[in-house]
Amino acid sequence: MQFRHIMAESSPRALRAFLAVVNHGTVSEAARQMNMSQPALGRLIQGLEADLGVSLFTRQRKRLRPTEMALDFAREVERVLANFDELPRMVSEYETESASVLRVAAVPRLAYSLVAPAFQRVRQRFPKARLVIDARPGREIERWVNSKVYDLGLATLPIYRSKTDIELFGRVPLHVIMRNDDPMAGRDEIEIRDIQSPMVLPINGNLMRERIDNAYRSARLNPISPVETSSSALACYFVSQGFGCTISDPYSVDIDPGRLCSTPLIPRSWLELAFVGPKLRKSSSLSDAFRQAIRAEVTERGGEMIAGDAASS
Repeated sequence: MQFRHIMAESSPRALRAFLAVVNHGTVSEAARQMNMSQPALGRLIQGLEADLGVSLFTRQRKRLRPTEMALDFAREVERVLANFDELPRMVSEYETESASVLRVAAVPRLAYSLVAPAFQRVRQRFPKARLVIDARPGREIERWVNSKVYDLGLATLPIYRSKTDIELFGRVPLHVIMRNDDPMAGRDEIEIRDIQSPMVLPINGNLMRERIDNAYRSARLNPISPVETSSSALACYFVSQGFGCTISDPYSVDIDPGRLCSTPLIPRSWLELAFVGPKLRKSSSLSDAFRQAIRAEVTERGGEMIAGDAASS
């Protein structure tokens, strides 16, 4: 007998009626325990027996005695109904757990620098909050956030052909990133023409590479580059290893703060920061707290807020 197949087709109420009769021995007492009429309970039992194709009870005077098969069936029913009764608690715990987990995709240099201290702020308000952080190239963040894999993205503009909600919230000036022992270290500002060290470049197609190329073209210079990398974060790592300098946001020094420092690049050029969120999804209190914490980190570390400037398409 395929108990699980039968139970899948039987209502929980019929299974509970069956167990009540097994436990109490009479339809009258079982009906009283279930707060229903005897005829109604009897119909549930008859329907269950019809599903099974066998009699579950033998009638002896006014009592019902379960058959051997019914006793085996009762043990299986008890287990299944116990799990069924746990479903509301499981759903509640899942919702609570989901509400306490924030899934963020960020461009690598911001993932390394801003996300950790911002999440420390968040945990002061939400001590049980958990973070799932993934460092992804800017061109991938929109796709992953739009697919609902992540609750929020942290990226730099521009973002083209967006199918997500884009909130431009701040900007930071570009800096020259160098080792602490670089001859340029300690200056108040640096022009492209002042850079004597080799330049570690992001590969062609990278947005930061376009900015660096434009800066050199404006100065009518060509950079000397021993290394090209797939990301600005990786470029900063190679700078820390002694391959020259690069241009990025000032937070990139956090990739290796013991070796790296930064100086503002002039003429001043800005990197715009944006949150990327799924369309038509209400922001959670945890997500809102994280946005607030990121803004605080950017402001305290020399960036500027752009209030009320949002874009979506």
